[in-house]
Amino acid sequence: MYIHCILIYVYIYVTVLIYEALSLKYINANIKLMIGVGGDDMIDEAWTNMTSYAEYRNTFVWSTTEFLKYFSLDGVDLSWFYPNSDGMYV
Repeated sequence: MYIHCILIYVYIYVTVLIYEALSLKYINANIKLMIGVGGDDMIDEAWTNMTSYAEYRNTFVWSTTEFLKYFSLDGVDLSWFYPNSDGMYV
């Protein structure tokens, strides 16, 4: 029950933020609003698992597309850091 309450709160909070951002289109119709996925704090294992299997990639693409359509967003920025030959993430 506790986890469900947290998830509902996060959903409402994120939804409000998205609609606040979408209101910027009333000021400038040419503005493009995108979501960002990933980043330097993203767990590498999550990205590796998602990209390793066609079924997981398809689910990611489908769910991301549905999310973009639902909120009328313009695109997605994927930020995937991976180690170079020195073990540094780039």
